Amino acid sequence: PVSLLLGGPGVGKTTVLKAVHRAAAAYGRTVYQAALSGRAKQRMEETTGREALTIASLQAGLPKGVEIVPTY
Repeated sequence: PVSLLLGGPGVGKTTVLKAVHRAAAAYGRTVYQAALSGRAKQRMEETTGREALTIASLQAGLPKGVEIVPTY
């Protein structure tokens, strides 16, 4: 599944993103985070302590070593 977290400055996106990472970790799930710009990607990494991608790099492919396994 893909989810988008949208909102203006100061509305709590970072707080929600941190909660998403905690919940995902509790359930053994992986979260890939992507931002529109390199600056936003850097900020996302600084605030969550986790790797982020730009949307352009996400479109180019998932990080090395990540496989997509189809489920039927």
